[in-house]
Amino acid sequence: MFVFNILSIFPEIVKCFTNYSLINKAIEKNLIKFNFLNLRDFTKDKHKQIDDEPYGGGSGMVFKVEPVYNALCSLKTNERGKVILLSAKGEKFTNSLAKKLSKENSLTLICCRYEGIDERISNFIDYEVSIGDYVLMGGEIPACVIIEAVSRLIPGVVGKEDSVKFESYEDIFLEYPHYTRPENFNGLMVPQVLLSGNHKEIENWRKKKSIENTINRRFDLIRNRKRPLDSSEVLEIKNTLQNKFEIYIGLVHFPVYNKKNEIVLTAITNMDIHDISRISRTYGIKKYFLITPDEEQKAYALRIINHWKNGYGREYNPSRKEALKVIDIKESIEDAINEIKKISSKNLITIGTSAKKRKNEITFQKLNELAKDNAIFLIFGTGWGLTEEILDSMDYILEPIYGLTDFNHLSVRSAVSIIVDRLIGF
Repeated sequence: MFVFNILSIFPEIVKCFTNYSLINKAIEKNLIKFNFLNLRDFTKDKHKQIDDEPYGGGSGMVFKVEPVYNALCSLKTNERGKVILLSAKGEKFTNSLAKKLSKENSLTLICCRYEGIDERISNFIDYEVSIGDYVLMGGEIPACVIIEAVSRLIPGVVGKEDSVKFESYEDIFLEYPHYTRPENFNGLMVPQVLLSGNHKEIENWRKKKSIENTINRRFDLIRNRKRPLDSSEVLEIKNTLQNKFEIYIGLVHFPVYNKKNEIVLTAITNMDIHDISRISRTYGIKKYFLITPDEEQKAYALRIINHWKNGYGREYNPSRKEALKVIDIKESIEDAINEIKKISSKNLITIGTSAKKRKNEITFQKLNELAKDNAIFLIFGTGWGLTEEILDSMDYILEPIYGLTDFNHLSVRSAVSIIVDRLIGF
C-alpha cells in the first residue's frame, strides 16, 4: 500500500479531493492510504501560531519551521518516505519525477502558505517542487496534482496500463489528436485516415501529428529531451520546422564601425561566404544576403560563388554548390528587405544584432515567439558592428550572446551559428 502524508493547515482541501474518482477507488482497494496532519496541532503556543514576521523586514508573513519539523518527527520512519515541499520556487514537477516518486512506498507533502516558509526547512526535505510558473495561495492544490500524477502510475490504480504508458510526457512528444463518434459533427469531419482501417497509415499519421503538436505547443520538450531522436523523428521534425519558420540572414559590410568607431566599408571574406552559406543551408535559411555597395567586392564575391556553382568547384565539391544557392548579393539593407517582401507573404520583422547592451533588446525566447507567425530578417555587422543608424532602424535588437568570461569577441560566423541554433535548432 502506498502512503501519502499531507501536512497542511487546511488538510480538508486535500481530503475532499480524495473522495472522488479513481483516487477514492484506489483507497477502497487498499492500493493507497492517506494520513492528514494539521500543522496547527504541532505548535507549542496557546494561540497555535503557524507564521511570523520575516527577519530583515519585508511584506507578508513567513511559515515557521518548528511546526513542520514537529509534524515530520511524528511520522513513522517507514511511512515518511520522500519529503516534498510544495513551493513556487521549486523545480518543475514533471512526469519523469512522478514516475520516480511512484517507485517509493510513501510520500510526505508539505503544503505551506503566506510568503513562504523559513529556509531552514530545506535541511529536512528531499524535494522542493513547483507545478508551474504561476503563484497559488497555498500548496494544497499542487499536492492534489502530485497525488493524482503519482497514483495513476501505481499498478492497479488505472485499469488499462497502456492508457498510462502511451500518453503525453511519457516520451518526448505530446499526444496525437483523438476523435470519436459522430463521424460528422456540424460539418467537422474525422480525418479520413482514421476511418481507413489501414493501421500502418494510422500509426504514421498519429506520429506526424504528435510531432506537429509538440513543435507548435511545447517545442521545449524536444529541445530538453532525455533520449536521442531516431532518424524518422529527425526527418519529421526537420520537415515541420522548415514549413514553420521563414528566416533570412543579412551580413552588412557597409556601413559598419571599425575599432576607432569610424564608419567604414569592410572586405568580403572567403570564410564568411562559405561558412554562413553552410550554416544557412543546414538550418533551412531562405536567403543569405551579402550586403555591400562596393562593385569590386561584389565582383570578388561573384567570382568565388561562380567557381563553386559553375566552375571546377562544382565537380570537386557538389555540396558547396548546394550551400551557395542561398546567397544573394545586395547593395543595401533596403534592397534586401524589398527582395524578401517580393518572395514572402508573411509580415517581415527586422532584427539587429550587437555585442553591446541596448535599451530596446528582446530575448531569444521572444524572438522564437515572433518567428512563429512572421518572416524574420536577422542582420549582422562585420568589423566592429552595425552603426547606430542601422540599429535604430531595426524593429528589435536581439540581446547579446553571453559567455562565461569578460572576453567578448566572437567572430560573426560564430555568432550566426549560435543565434540560428538557439532560434530553430533542436
